[in-house]
Amino acid sequence: MIPIAMYESDEIIKYLVDKYGNGLLCCHWVSSRQDKPLKVWAYELSPFCKIVRERLVELELPHVYYNAARGSPKRNYLLERTGIFQVPFLEDPNTGVEMFESGDYQVS
Repeated sequence: MIPIAMYESDEIIKYLVDKYGNGLLCCHWVSSRQDKPLKVWAYELSPFCKIVRERLVELELPHVYYNAARGSPKRNYLLERTGIFQVPFLEDPNTGVEMFESGDYQVS
């Protein structure tokens, strides 16, 4: 047996999946391969925004957080752009998908 040395997490995971798994990578592996980070429009006090942000962090999805608190220029920008103000608002620049608070963006 030839000893194998790996020092990067991605290499270790790929090796384990290839050697012992069924060849399918879990969503955490895939999630680290986004071209552009997701954009999340939210504000700190919203419990709905908190859930979305925690899930993005848990899945290790790169994202940019735009704080759209009351009185913020970012809040006005979102209102002008979409015609309504509702957060969280999620944009995926990789696919063009944009959505307000929705069960559709729950990831398992």
